[in-house]
Amino acid sequence: PHGHGNTYAVNHTAKPDALREVFNDARFRKAMSVAINRDEIKELVYLGIGNPVQATPAAPGTVAFLTEENLTAYTEYDPDKAKALLDEMGLKDSNGDGVREMSNGEPLIIQMLYANAGGPVKIHELVQGYWADVGVKVTTREVTTDEYRTKGNANELLVTSWHDSQRAGVIVSQAIAMLAPPFGNPYQPGTGFEWVDWHNTDGAQGIEPPDDVKSLWELAGQFVLAPFGSEESDEIGHEIADIHTANLFKIGVVDGIGTPIVHAKTIGHLSNRTRGAAALHFPTPLQPPQT
Repeated sequence: PHGHGNTYAVNHTAKPDALREVFNDARFRKAMSVAINRDEIKELVYLGIGNPVQATPAAPGTVAFLTEENLTAYTEYDPDKAKALLDEMGLKDSNGDGVREMSNGEPLIIQMLYANAGGPVKIHELVQGYWADVGVKVTTREVTTDEYRTKGNANELLVTSWHDSQRAGVIVSQAIAMLAPPFGNPYQPGTGFEWVDWHNTDGAQGIEPPDDVKSLWELAGQFVLAPFGSEESDEIGHEIADIHTANLFKIGVVDGIGTPIVHAKTIGHLSNRTRGAAALHFPTPLQPPQT
């Protein structure tokens, strides 16, 4: 199955100005990505199953336009590189307490709320430690799924994390939710809601996004009109994927995690599945495994 691995995304339109300034610097997202020890997460959380991978707007194996660069960019574990990127941004630990300070002098502390329906709790504990090691303090708190989704859709989460299950090619070929802001849906809240307000009101409300984000809406609109899997579709999809890779709107961790299916021998009509996706559960009643 695809989409069982967690992704992380900082809120690009977060309400605290100083945090929003940090989050909107691509160097910060890249630093947070290379600070993650994906091989360790693979062993400790997923029992050695799966592969370290970067987040992509469409799921590997369901589209043909993703490149090796899209799948592996900034997935190497390199805390020294992470520290160098944060230093380059001017995020220094001036008082030696192990936490970097933002431009307003306040410590760089990020609150991360999570719901256990969105992925293993252990992965959040590990990421919290990896980011602390490079000077970014993260506080974590578990909330209910309803509270997580309510806060996420109200632009109140600083970091979002969920198993990225809505990226199957057949899904993104019909809807742009994962291709352009908010990079999610009400059940899997994304980020950049103020960008969406700006886009939907022709700039009368919200926050103006960078040019790359503006391009995504145009490209995504073209993508859903092109025959899925055609040369035109793949060319547009490749351009969208490259913009995501350059910006890391979401940070991938581990994916391609196999899921065993246990069933009684008496169940008939159970065929071997080569791919599964939570996003495909809607047509399940039309394909019952047992008559």
